[in-house]
Amino acid sequence: MTYNKIKKENFPKRLKQLMAERNETIYTIAEIVDLHPSTISKYINQKMTPKITTVKIISQFFGINPAWLMGYDVEKNLNFKKSVSKEEKKLIEEYRKLTNEQKFYIKGQIDAFLINDKQKKAKKGDTG
Repeated sequence: MTYNKIKKENFPKRLKQLMAERNETIYTIAEIVDLHPSTISKYINQKMTPKITTVKIISQFFGINPAWLMGYDVEKNLNFKKSVSKEEKKLIEEYRKLTNEQKFYIKGQIDAFLINDKQKKAKKGDTG
């Protein structure tokens, strides 16, 4: 089934529920989706409906199924694969709390580590 329409009556309730569960405010959600807090307030008060892309960003932040946030009767949580360790889950949860700027920095650090590893492996291959 394709979920391409937001159910206006359910979205605000579910967004409020998520915000309460994680102690988030309209200000933190606004920062995540790069919108003005008044826009988030309009979503919550059913005066405005978000774009699908906005719903996806919010869903990613909370680690939930975007179709659930859109108001559909589907599983709320996205299940991690069994191969994800407790430490990896913790890192993901902590990463989701970072600002976009902090996430950008972390991604750069990861890229630098991976490039460094590739260079080390290439040198070993050349001398071996």
